[in-house]
Amino acid sequence: MRCGLIGARPVGSKGKRWIIALVLATESELSAKLPAARARAADMKADAEAAKAKLLQLAEAKKAELEERVAEWTAKHDKQKLEKRAERAEAYAVTSVEIALAAAMEAEEAILEAAATRMDADQGLQALEPAGLSAGKGETSVETGATP
Repeated sequence: MRCGLIGARPVGSKGKRWIIALVLATESELSAKLPAARARAADMKADAEAAKAKLLQLAEAKKAELEERVAEWTAKHDKQKLEKRAERAEAYAVTSVEIALAAAMEAEEAILEAAATRMDADQGLQALEPAGLSAGKGETSVETGATP
């Protein structure tokens, strides 16, 4: 699995702006993006499951190490054991990032689906209105001329 940080979505206030822009996107733009997001999420699911299993193994290995042994290695200047321990810690960190990125891809898919579903609902409601006339919030009623 590759960490695609270059293609990652912005976080924080930039992330909020990205979501707002997405909500304002047209249905055709969303329809074009949704299949690609679904495909990326599906591709990453298998990798995420493997990464979760690997993470559990790494966590068990980490738990197995007692602080006493680490102190012993340090006292004996056992560079090889200390190096292996550091490598396992780094592998744990990389695997955690891979899982987080997979979750972010699933979140992107959920956002696109929610926006598309909202557009479908809005279009469905418009189709139910007689001759396109409605008395919704802020609109003038055709019958009374009043605003509700």
